Amino acid sequence: MDENKRYNVKEFAGLCGVTPRTLKYYEEMGIFAPASVSNNGYRLYDIRQLDEISAIRLFREHGLSLKEIREMLSGDDLESVLKRLKKQQEILDGKLEELKRQQYYVAHTLQLVQTAAEHMDIPFVEECTPRRVHSEPHHTGMVNYLLQGYGNGAILDGKTFALKGTYQVDSKGEILLSGKCLTLYCMGIPSQSDEKLYGLMKQAREQGFETETVYCEEILERTGGDQGLFRYFCMERQS
Repeated sequence: MDENKRYNVKEFAGLCGVTPRTLKYYEEMGIFAPASVSNNGYRLYDIRQLDEISAIRLFREHGLSLKEIREMLSGDDLESVLKRLKKQQEILDGKLEELKRQQYYVAHTLQLVQTAAEHMDIPFVEECTPRRVHSEPHHTGMVNYLLQGYGNGAILDGKTFALKGTYQVDSKGEILLSGKCLTLYCMGIPSQSDEKLYGLMKQAREQGFETETVYCEEILERTGGDQGLFRYFCMERQS
C-alpha cells in the first residue's frame, strides 16, 4: 500500500472493517479524526491511521469507555504510546488465553460426542484418569462443558436419581474418583431417563461397582424442550 495515498471515508472504512458511519461516530466522540479534509469538504485518511482504529475497536470490545479511550489515544509522546501498546498487549493476551480454553473445551466435547455416537443408550466400561472433585450439596442445576469447561456436573442419588448437588473437578476436592468407570450416554434430562439409569445401576452392581451415586454431565445444551446429550457414569469413590 502507498503510505502517501489518501483514502476517502468509504475506502478507509473498508480497510478497517467498519462502516463509514462508525468512523463518523468516532470523530463525533472526539477519539478519531481524518488525516486531512479536502477543499471540497471530503474527509481523507492515511493508511497509518489503521493502528488507531484497531486500538479503538479493541478497547471498545474490552469495555473501555469513550472517555478512557480518548485519554488513552490523546498522548503522542513515547510514554503514552508505550502505555497504549501495553494495554493492547494485555487485552490480546487475555483473548488468546480465552480462545485456547474454548479450543480445549470444544475438542474435549467433540471427543465425548464421538464416543456417545458409538455407545448411545448402552452402558459400557472405560478406564478414566483419576480425579478429585469438590461437591456442593446445596447447589442445583446442570453445567455445560462448553460454558464452564471440563469436569462439572450433577450428583444424583443412585436409587431415586434425585439431585443431591453439583460437583466440579478440583485438585483439593474431598472426593477421589479413580479406576474403571461405567458410562451411559443418552438424550433427555435425568427425570426422563429413569429406566436407563436403573439399567446403569443394575449393571454397575453386577460388575462390582460399590457406589450409590451417579454423576451426570450435560454435554450439549438443550436447544428446545427437554432434549440434550447427557453423560451418566459411576466411578469408585476412594476417599
